[in-house]
Amino acid sequence: MFVVVVLLYILYLISFIFIANRFIYALKLSSPAKYFCYVTSVVLSVVSILAFIGRRNDHDFFTFISPLSFVLMGAWAITISFAVLNEVINLAVIPFKIKNFRYYSTLITACVCAAASLWSIINCAFIQRIKEVSISVPSLSVPEFKIVQLSDIHIGAGTNIASIKKTFETASAQNPDIIVFTGDIIDTDILKNDAYLNYGFNSLKARYGIFAVTGNHDHYTGVEIFYELMRRCGITVLRDDSIVLENIINISGINDVSFRSEEMITIALSDIDKNYPVLFLSHRPEAFDFAAKTAANLVQLSGHTHGGQIPPIEIARRFFMKYNLGVYQSNDSVMFVSSGVRWWGPPMRFGNFCEISVINLLGGKN
Repeated sequence: MFVVVVLLYILYLISFIFIANRFIYALKLSSPAKYFCYVTSVVLSVVSILAFIGRRNDHDFFTFISPLSFVLMGAWAITISFAVLNEVINLAVIPFKIKNFRYYSTLITACVCAAASLWSIINCAFIQRIKEVSISVPSLSVPEFKIVQLSDIHIGAGTNIASIKKTFETASAQNPDIIVFTGDIIDTDILKNDAYLNYGFNSLKARYGIFAVTGNHDHYTGVEIFYELMRRCGITVLRDDSIVLENIINISGINDVSFRSEEMITIALSDIDKNYPVLFLSHRPEAFDFAAKTAANLVQLSGHTHGGQIPPIEIARRFFMKYNLGVYQSNDSVMFVSSGVRWWGPPMRFGNFCEISVINLLGGKN
């Protein structure tokens, strides 16, 4: 861990100095402004790395400093993204010999980075949309089956309790047939001192019950803690298995560690009743590749990606990853990937939104 932290800090320090150096020379800053930029870069890199060091530490200091550290980490990522793009543009226009082009393009880039970072913070803090998706399932015997999907809640030491309670109230207000958690519910042990009671898990209401699967962060926090939390809250955890719900639909789910295991996906789907369609819960969308081949009329719900949250990860996920957000289809099977109720790391989203997902499965008569 120490080596990882040191290497990460060196990377951060170099990148912060790179950003400072670009702006200093492009904007023709002189002393003392130049030295102020360098010193500030070093300080910001130190504060930013504290987000990584204290991400699982419940100490009051880290609870206080982590939000700022993660914001700086996010602003760094956004700035690096736009700075690299700006440098590419600067190099491309060199043959045209446009006077002071680098100066003005860098000035505009600095403003864009500040605006993008501010928007990303505001978006994450104040916007949580209800994302409705309708999926036709011809083999469904009822006209409509409503699912509320809550993915990637990431309850940590500094999580605002009121925001979680509001999310749960909104979820129940949709009058769903079932509520499903598709992983990454906890980033800290909220069983301590019965803290979980404050978040409103027990207020969740759905006609046929509430179901969950693990995510990678639930395993990082402690999978036994996760299982006990779900047990106390009356939530059914699917662990590489299936159930038939009210002679309407199969509900199947896998542990996060099984998402690449064809054997475990096969086991999870082995007990399905082929007279009914299959709702398959997997935290990671990659399981769809094999699950869609294993069961017919399958609808998979996943999360994990967060839509990348902010550049450059957002750009990489959108353009270079097989699964990012939204609806995907493979023969007669469909997958929906949610961007998540909240976020991980920087409390920032640039081109995507926090969401409560409402999936309406429409029967054959529709």
